[in-house]
Amino acid sequence: MIVPDLGAYPMRQNVTCADYEGTTISSLASTCHGIFLHELSHAFGLSHDFRNDVNCHGNDMGNGFRGVRGDLYPRMFPDDTTRLEYGSALSINVSRYFNPDRAYTDNTKPTVTVSPHGSVNTRTGQMEISFQASDAGGLACAILRWKFDVCDQMPLRGTSVNATFQTPYYTPNADNRYQVTVYDQSGNRRDVGTTVTVGAVTNRAPIAFIDARPPTIEVGRRVTLDASRSTDSDDDASRLTVQWDLDGDGTFDTTPTLTKVLVTRALPEGNDLVRARIADPKGGFSLSEPIAVNVTAPAVNAPRTGKYPALK
Repeated sequence: MIVPDLGAYPMRQNVTCADYEGTTISSLASTCHGIFLHELSHAFGLSHDFRNDVNCHGNDMGNGFRGVRGDLYPRMFPDDTTRLEYGSALSINVSRYFNPDRAYTDNTKPTVTVSPHGSVNTRTGQMEISFQASDAGGLACAILRWKFDVCDQMPLRGTSVNATFQTPYYTPNADNRYQVTVYDQSGNRRDVGTTVTVGAVTNRAPIAFIDARPPTIEVGRRVTLDASRSTDSDDDASRLTVQWDLDGDGTFDTTPTLTKVLVTRALPEGNDLVRARIADPKGGFSLSEPIAVNVTAPAVNAPRTGKYPALK
């Protein structure tokens, strides 16, 4: 195919575009739309997040942006999807860009201090980053970044908190740069960085990686939850156990098992936050980033046609 906007010569696979962009005009168009969404999200203040992310199936702020066609036409492209990450959703929830009807009088950034500094040890195989934050108008959320990428997040309540991030993302015997970003209820944000040196580590916590397919289901339909991409630098992945929290309430609904895939119908209607606890044989563990599964009411008189409307 010759595309005049690109030049006078035919397009060539793996030359005109990279091999990971797909093999069809549809996949290239999906990448084009996804790039726009990804870069626009940077303009809204969002950072890269590669947790639970694979090419064409994952995060808007990772490589999953290429799978946006799966959100537009889920029946045609069931393996493609892109989603807004939990940390990104927490920050956008109070962003002034997305709350234009609200009147703002508070323009003061939250007060934030972060510890530790210098040499530190890990606990349960994870790095602990503590922070203290306060804001007279109320706190909203905190985001943790490592090497400029999001590695943890938490919602906040009240006007003052003392909290701790626990993260498996660090490099032993090296300096590790972290940044804690705190948002208040008016969308003001404060960024505070710290550099810590992690000494020798006898056991590192696993890196949790989960997926849900399909990401949108009707009530009572099966969804497949998969933690098989989780990794551990000290143990074979087959020795890792997984527990699932199916409704985002912080309580794990399944017992630890070596089986990494769970097929269930148990998710209630709504946008359910699913997360997993991945543990190794030596006591190290980590929690995955939550991912949303959209559980809808059963369709009434759903059309059975295979045709899809054109984009407008």
